[in-house]
Amino acid sequence: MKKNRDLLVGFHVSIAGGFTAAVAYAASLGINSMQIFSKNPRGWSAKPLDRAEALEFRAKRKEAGIKFVMIHTCYLLNLASQDEELRGKSVKALAAELERAELLGADCLNTHVGSCKGCPPEEGIRTVAWSINEAFRLCRNSPVLLLENTSRLRPSIGGSFRDLGAILKLVDDNSRTGICLDTAHAFGAGYDVRSAAGLNSLLKEIDSEIGLLNLRAIHFNDSKAVLGSGIDRHEHLGMGEIGKAGVSLLLKNPKLRDLPFIMETPRSRPEDDRKNLSTVLRLRVFA
Repeated sequence: MKKNRDLLVGFHVSIAGGFTAAVAYAASLGINSMQIFSKNPRGWSAKPLDRAEALEFRAKRKEAGIKFVMIHTCYLLNLASQDEELRGKSVKALAAELERAELLGADCLNTHVGSCKGCPPEEGIRTVAWSINEAFRLCRNSPVLLLENTSRLRPSIGGSFRDLGAILKLVDDNSRTGICLDTAHAFGAGYDVRSAAGLNSLLKEIDSEIGLLNLRAIHFNDSKAVLGSGIDRHEHLGMGEIGKAGVSLLLKNPKLRDLPFIMETPRSRPEDDRKNLSTVLRLRVFA
């Protein structure tokens, strides 16, 4: 038995102590991938990113052997909104997040696409694509923008990969886009990843609607909520409704094994991250 040493694995890491402190924490865990916010995720405003601080982050990341960095946008963005003021703020905020991700040297910027209350999903899809095109127009150079699937609780957009594929087809520059698969969200949306047949069905849909090459990262979470509940509640790996068997299937699937697995698992105690990492390394053992 041996472990695959090329596994890209990490966590969402807090920047409360600064960007370099986030790298130091990642290094203390021995992970080679990480996700961060570049600003307060619950506010619109952000002080300008200091170039020297960004360069130090890049240097520390390289020194720590962090191979993959993804930044998550703030929670307030609603690229599907039919409210002109909110949509305008969301577009400008997305463009600013793209610029910050570029300055920090991130590999990807991940975002939720938002919700479309009171309008048909098709209209929401067109609005999201328009919003992304506007943000790309405002920010010409950036890392790849990843759209994250949701748990399918309406009126949110993106609970199916058909939704996400439809958005990407309307984006002017597809070279700047991809998707991030959140396993807990997919399970909540009704994709049963606990069996090989269920996981293969999910991957077949992603390939058909988007193309597996455009799947760039995985938010690797178990689910407190039951299959198809439409509820987004993350759980420690192997301790939720997906369970150890489902977690193992995801880790070992040959179509996913080269992707970064970023955990957004609960962190109520200092040892929680190490326990989840141990679960990954134990289950990611090949004969």
